[in-house]
Amino acid sequence: MFNLPGCLGVTGLIAASGLPIAQSLLNFDLWVMLATAFACLPICLPGRAIARFEGALFLGCYVAYATYLILAAQAHDALPAMSLALAGFGLPITLVTLVTLVTLVTLVVVALRQPPPRSHR
Repeated sequence: MFNLPGCLGVTGLIAASGLPIAQSLLNFDLWVMLATAFACLPICLPGRAIARFEGALFLGCYVAYATYLILAAQAHDALPAMSLALAGFGLPITLVTLVTLVTLVTLVVVALRQPPPRSHR
């Protein structure tokens, strides 16, 4: 948790003119990081364990993202197809995750608002 803010913070303090941010970071990488953060929310709820299929899913997403970065760095011919595949897979899975998260939060809020059952004596 400390690594990214700590390293960037110290570097920003040392750099005289600040840190330049590449346009590709703003156009693609930032959105991938946000989508990944949202996808992690339901998994990171208290009392949950990461199932094998969830771990495999995140590993697959990481491999796909790393592959995309390699293809983009080399301006490879397969880059448009990879971009389309990431958009076709990444966006829907993030949307499903967000719907799941909203549903879980709604169920928890509704359950907390119900009065406790009375015992009949």
